[in-house]
Amino acid sequence: KFQGKMIGNPKWVEGKVGKALQFDGAKAYVEVADIKTPPVLTFACWFKKTGKGNGGVPRIHSSGGGPWTLEYGIGNTHQPDGLGFYLAFQDGGGATGWKMFFTPKEGSWYHTAITFDGKTVRTYVNGKQKFESDTWKGKKINSHISRIGAHAPGGDCFDGAIDQVVMFEVALSKKEIQSLHDGTWLAVDSADKVTVTWSNLKQK
Repeated sequence: KFQGKMIGNPKWVEGKVGKALQFDGAKAYVEVADIKTPPVLTFACWFKKTGKGNGGVPRIHSSGGGPWTLEYGIGNTHQPDGLGFYLAFQDGGGATGWKMFFTPKEGSWYHTAITFDGKTVRTYVNGKQKFESDTWKGKKINSHISRIGAHAPGGDCFDGAIDQVVMFEVALSKKEIQSLHDGTWLAVDSADKVTVTWSNLKQK
């Protein structure tokens, strides 16, 4: 578990599971300075989009100030309205580019996850797989600090609520992803992991 700082005054609101953080799409985000993106991972969260946000792709998650690591967001002026990811790798051999795999509706909660096991990237929405590719087999993701709700260098701020953010140091199986969606955490509780816990957030 690790700590983060709330910057720009995100608001506590009723979430999908307990309390969520509402981001204003302009300046609010969470900075997490004591954890880095692992080279093999699972990232997952609940989110609800309530507006466009700002920038090209308002971020649910971002890490690094160049070279990038895991970027996860919903397109605004770039790749409009699509939920997508962008991965960059340690060997300098390029990146995935933005890969959009789902179009969320404003005002609805969705559970989303991405896994990378060193061979295959998979994405999920509400426990169901939406994307799979082994194009990046053998690569390791860059490692940088994380930011929730905005781009790591600044801007691209998310407009909506984010809840139950987790990052695991392993690629979870389809069954384990489904258990995250269903709220049955015991199935994945013994896995090596690092977890964002909203209770550890501090206002800055």
